[in-house]
Amino acid sequence: MCVAPGSIRSGITETTIQHLPEDVDWQLFGKLQPAIGEGFAPPESVTGVIAMLASEDGSFITGTEIRVDGGTHQ
Repeated sequence: MCVAPGSIRSGITETTIQHLPEDVDWQLFGKLQPAIGEGFAPPESVTGVIAMLASEDGSFITGTEIRVDGGTHQ
């Protein structure tokens, strides 16, 4: 089983914008905006999935990838 988080707020997402190249194509970010809405999801969006998978409720979930990305990687 694999949990694949994406578009989740973290230390990296909070500081990366400062390190983008000067010639970055901002239109690419604009194309992602409808998928991520107002920004990145909180880390708790992933922790709830992990907690469920580690509990008895997740005992029959096997061999699959669970994406927690708000639909940005369809």
